[in-house]
Amino acid sequence: MKLLVKPNILVSSCFFEACRYNGAFISDDFVKSLSNFVNVIKVCPEVAIGLGIPRDPILIQKKGDSLRLIQPSTGLDISQKMIEFSKNFVKDLDIDGAILKSKSPSCGVYSAKYFHENGQSLGKGPGFFAKELLEAFPDYPIEEEKRLLDENIKYDFLMKIFAISDLKNTFKNMKDYSELIDFHTRYKFTLMYYNQNIMRFLGKLVASSRNEDFDVVKDTYKKHFLKALNSKKRKISHINVLEHIFGYFSRKISNAERRHFMEVLKLFKEDKVDLFVPLYMLKAFAIRFDEDYILKQAYLEPFPKELI
Repeated sequence: MKLLVKPNILVSSCFFEACRYNGAFISDDFVKSLSNFVNVIKVCPEVAIGLGIPRDPILIQKKGDSLRLIQPSTGLDISQKMIEFSKNFVKDLDIDGAILKSKSPSCGVYSAKYFHENGQSLGKGPGFFAKELLEAFPDYPIEEEKRLLDENIKYDFLMKIFAISDLKNTFKNMKDYSELIDFHTRYKFTLMYYNQNIMRFLGKLVASSRNEDFDVVKDTYKKHFLKALNSKKRKISHINVLEHIFGYFSRKISNAERRHFMEVLKLFKEDKVDLFVPLYMLKAFAIRFDEDYILKQAYLEPFPKELI
């Protein structure tokens, strides 16, 4: 996959620098690998608001009806300071996704621990900084490094950040409908995977809006494209797309090849092979039959293969 523009990814600074509360940094192989293919924007909200390295730990505590960010050893309430920093930081941020530190009371996306004043556990949720980021970028991929150990979550995250980067940078310089049609064509099967209703809506938008204000059409397209990427995914969605693409070749290949592909698809359904096996087979068919429409599909190679 040839990349013209790298995605902008916000990453917790502690994956690169010794800025954890205990003066340590976190070594993460995926973050390290990804940093070669993206523009990394670093943030450590706790250091940014003036907490030192090392520092006494902070935690999220429920007081009355609200959650507060407290440093128990000093009794310091840094809630407002963190909220103000976070809001100011995210308001002008240009990102295509984020990887934040799990369990952090500032950066945890799903796993920041909440406590009652008596110290009992209250549950988990987003940290103070992560909450502001999620509100500012509701349809963007914002993940914790621990969740990205799951290969399916990682694959989905990579699909999204490179698609969003492509969307933003293509649309920035887009001048006419031919470029919009080309972009939609490249992402037809990606949209089919994420949300078929939005895929059909965007297809109609592209086909029937030539007399509309082009900037309005582009804004509508971008809004719904991002919403599609935020849709709930299931394995059956991949299978539907794979079968759809296979339909372009099923009558051109031998019975033995057809049976072999269907066997590979069955193995994928049963989690015995990963997604790349049927994808590579389909790309090989596309090359063999010079099927340019399929070869240009982002779905076949949505991110650099080095990240696999």
